Amino acid sequence: NNTTIESHKVRPFLEPKQTDHVSVAFLARAPRKFVEKLADESVNVRREALTTMSKWLLAHPTHKTAQVEAGAIEVLTTLLSDEDQTVREKSAGALAQLGSIHQGVQAMIAGSTIEMLLEVIQMKESQGTRKNGHSCLQLIGSYPEGRAAIVAKQGVPRLVQVCTEDTLFGDAMLSLKCCLQDQTGLEEALQHQGCKAMVAVLHSSESAAVLQHALRNLALLTGPTAAKREAIEEGAIEPAAKLLRHLAWPVRAA
Repeated sequence: NNTTIESHKVRPFLEPKQTDHVSVAFLARAPRKFVEKLADESVNVRREALTTMSKWLLAHPTHKTAQVEAGAIEVLTTLLSDEDQTVREKSAGALAQLGSIHQGVQAMIAGSTIEMLLEVIQMKESQGTRKNGHSCLQLIGSYPEGRAAIVAKQGVPRLVQVCTEDTLFGDAMLSLKCCLQDQTGLEEALQHQGCKAMVAVLHSSESAAVLQHALRNLALLTGPTAAKREAIEEGAIEPAAKLLRHLAWPVRAA
C-alpha cells in the first residue's frame, strides 16, 4: 500500500522538451498554409515554403493527397515560370513528388502543368530544374492517359529536339520513351525524324545512360518496316555493332 501511495504523489517538475509531434489541427491547416506561402511576394518566403513542403510531402503518403486537394498543383505550375531560379527548381521537384500519386497526375493533366513542364525541360540555365521537370513528365507518362496528354500537347517534337541537344544525361530519352509507348506518339516521333535523332546520339554521345536509352528508343521506333529501313539508311548499324563491346552491360544489352 505504501508503494501505491508513493506512486500517486505529484510528479516532480519536468522541463519542457522539444517534440516532433504536431497537433491534428496543424495537420488540417498545413496544406492550405503552404499554398498561401507559395503565393507570397517574398522570394525567400517562397523558397522556405517549398523546402518545408517538400519535407512535409515525404513524411506521409496522405500528405500528398491533402496537398493536391488544397490546390498546390496550380500554384506550383505557376511557379515554374518564377523569376527566381531556385523557386523554379524546387517547384518542379515538388510537382514530381505530387506526380507520384494518381490524384496529382489527374490534376496536372486537367491543368496547364504539362505545357509548363515542356517549357522547363528546354531551360538552359539549370540542370536541376530540367531533371525535376523530366521526372515529373515521366510520372505523368506512366499512365496511358498521361502519355496521351503529353502527346496531345505537342510534347513529342520537343522531346526529340531535346534528346539531340542533351547528350550527357538520359532524362530526355526516358521522357521520350513514355511517349513512344503511345501509338500516336510513336507515329509523331517517326514523322519528326526520331530515328535520325537517336542514331545521331549513338554517334555523338559518350554517356552510358544516354546510349542505353537511345538504343531502347530506337528499338521502339523501328517496329514498322519503313522505320527499320530509315534507321539503316541513317547509319544505325555501325554504332550499334560497336556498342556490343561497350564496358557497361546495360548498353550491350540494349
